[in-house]
Amino acid sequence: TLELAELLDLAVGDVEGVEDLGLGHLLGARLDHEDGLIGAGDDHACAVVGGAAKCWGFNDAGQLGDGAAGHSTNVPTQVHGLTTGVTAIATGTSHSCAVVAGAAKCWGQDDLGELGDDTVRSATDVPSQVHGLTSDVTAISAGDHTSCAVVAGAAKCWGWNYDGQLGNAAEVVGYSDSPVQVTG
Repeated sequence: TLELAELLDLAVGDVEGVEDLGLGHLLGARLDHEDGLIGAGDDHACAVVGGAAKCWGFNDAGQLGDGAAGHSTNVPTQVHGLTTGVTAIATGTSHSCAVVAGAAKCWGQDDLGELGDDTVRSATDVPSQVHGLTSDVTAISAGDHTSCAVVAGAAKCWGWNYDGQLGNAAEVVGYSDSPVQVTG
């Protein structure tokens, strides 16, 4: 597992350059490996800062998680209800997910099951509990319209499955609105 400093080193070429980007100032805290991770989606970004989730950028589908879809902001905004216990964060095209006290939560676009909460709707602008992932979640990832998590050492995915992204050997057309076990 890469720590934040290593991830930023890969992304910007040298960790010293991070201070030049002003991320610590924008987030209101020093960004380092103790604070967690940062992710960039299609038109938004999120970070874990001091155990809290903050997001900024485009918010047409509620992907900032602040309860106010339809606006954009260039200032990191507190994700509704995720003020402590956040250990990982991931951003997809128009949705975001986090690990909070060992549970998986997602918010934003949900027309193809991206949020994994056993429903399909256009979007939600506050975090929603991923169905069945209430403990033992250690990592999370978000893609175009698919999300995955590591749960008790096993991979589970949900969302769009047009190209077999769910990895469950099911027909590669359609979606799952709740996590399925990755096979193999």
